[in-house]
Amino acid sequence: MRITFCTDLDKSVVVANCEKRGWVQVSPEDDWNIYWAGTQTCRSLFSVDSGYRMHDNQKDLLVKNIKRYRRDLEKEGNVLAERGDSKYLHLDFIPVTFVLPADYNMFVEEYRKAPQSTWIMKPCGRSQGSGIFLINKLSKLKRWSRESKSPFQQQLTKESYVISKYIDNPLLIGGKKFDLRLYVLVTSFRPLKAYQFRLGFCRFCTVKYDSSVAELDNMYVHLTNVSVQKHGVNASPSLTSTTANDRILKHKLMDNIFSIIVPPSGMPDVRWNKIPSQEALGDFELLIDEDLIHLHEDE
Repeated sequence: MRITFCTDLDKSVVVANCEKRGWVQVSPEDDWNIYWAGTQTCRSLFSVDSGYRMHDNQKDLLVKNIKRYRRDLEKEGNVLAERGDSKYLHLDFIPVTFVLPADYNMFVEEYRKAPQSTWIMKPCGRSQGSGIFLINKLSKLKRWSRESKSPFQQQLTKESYVISKYIDNPLLIGGKKFDLRLYVLVTSFRPLKAYQFRLGFCRFCTVKYDSSVAELDNMYVHLTNVSVQKHGVNASPSLTSTTANDRILKHKLMDNIFSIIVPPSGMPDVRWNKIPSQEALGDFELLIDEDLIHLHEDE
């Protein structure tokens, strides 16, 4: 069977990789199997009535759904909601996070438990590292509020942000911060059936990690986004490693990673839309902290 594709993006990497697989490019008016399209094209092509849905994975909605997921498991008395030292033992896969400006008072209460701690702010509706910055003082947050002309007292603001406790002890490779990008195809939500793509990739910072205040504004130290790091002086187009230790470590990680991607049976509806689409293709970005080394040494 001949696979056909079309795209409305002028990206040679998309066309080249599709053609490399023997796929044939056609126009949008032809019978295509795959359409690599921008957001606006998707909105015009697919509506709720057509049986397709667009997944708008905004950061604030993700945070709200995960919190609902935890609460539902607690109500059920599910073992996954077990706590220790006031922290989740099995659901601790995202840092403490709030949505601003809505959760500002709750954030301040949490911040005062550990003053001078570092937090990372991300605009809910943006991507590719745009608009992200770190803070370690409330005064910086208040200054940002004034500069954005969106006082926390107002209900309507131009842009919402999520603010998360910064993971300042990441696992490092060559002294540099990295994270994992994995791809998952969900073909059914009830029952849940998901496939993880065998190959993922690591996103690396181009500058060695430094948690000092002096480097707080250096995004080449803190953000692994390719769109940010490609502008760095030491940017590299590719980096691979296949040593025996890497393979062993990968297998030790897989159980934990898959439990995040595909939760156990009996998963409440809050993890997905009430009327989910038939299929969904998504990606996960996972940051591993240095505690992995200690776990590895204990085994």
